[in-house]
Amino acid sequence: MAVKVGNTTYVVLYAPGNGANAVEYSLGVDLLILVGNDTLTFNSKLSGTTEVPILQKEALSPESKPDLSKMPGQYFSLKLQNLSQALN
Repeated sequence: MAVKVGNTTYVVLYAPGNGANAVEYSLGVDLLILVGNDTLTFNSKLSGTTEVPILQKEALSPESKPDLSKMPGQYFSLKLQNLSQALN
């Protein structure tokens, strides 16, 4: 599974728990993720807090402009990113 966080794409090893076979999240859906050195941690509706190992990470070039098809989700991501940069 690939997850984009900011300008980095992480490839992680994830298998749905409890015999689930449905897609829980898809492209353009925001999800709060904690990025560790070797793991990503997120809350799952099915299994609660889930920690997955990072297999690979790739830095992406900054996006020049938002994709209008993802605008509602990107708006809040950009706001959070700008706030985080301002507070650092």
